[in-house]
Amino acid sequence: MHTATSSMPTRFQAHKAWIGHNLEEIAAGSIYQSEALRKYADSQEPGEVATALAFKGNWTANKTFFEWAGESEREGEAKGWRVRRFGQAMASMANSGSAKIDHINAGFDWDSLGEATVVDVSTFPHSSACIRTTTKPCPTDTFLNSLDPFTNTF
Repeated sequence: MHTATSSMPTRFQAHKAWIGHNLEEIAAGSIYQSEALRKYADSQEPGEVATALAFKGNWTANKTFFEWAGESEREGEAKGWRVRRFGQAMASMANSGSAKIDHINAGFDWDSLGEATVVDVSTFPHSSACIRTTTKPCPTDTFLNSLDPFTNTF
């Protein structure tokens, strides 16, 4: 017997993906956050992160999360299942309305920046693209995301 809430993952694959990603990758990595900060505070290696510590043994320092996730294998799943699940989880977030940024656009005087460049250091790599597409006027090179190599192609 399910409640309305407990039945969500069985009725909506994207919600199941969001829950799985958060429990299996995000929560696992958060346990190692303090250790990662002590160990890798000055590192520039993409794989020297808390989640890599959680999955030690099959993640090398030169791999990004997406490279590691793309190589992930699990019995009964095709290679790269973590990347596919991540995509479904992000679709769930986008469709839920919980990742809206209207308050950022409405609450900040973007015109006061003049000719400035904004560097987005969030862990949600497409935040800057979302802000850029909803802020008027907005030059194409105003927003850069330090974690997203494709930022300047939006």
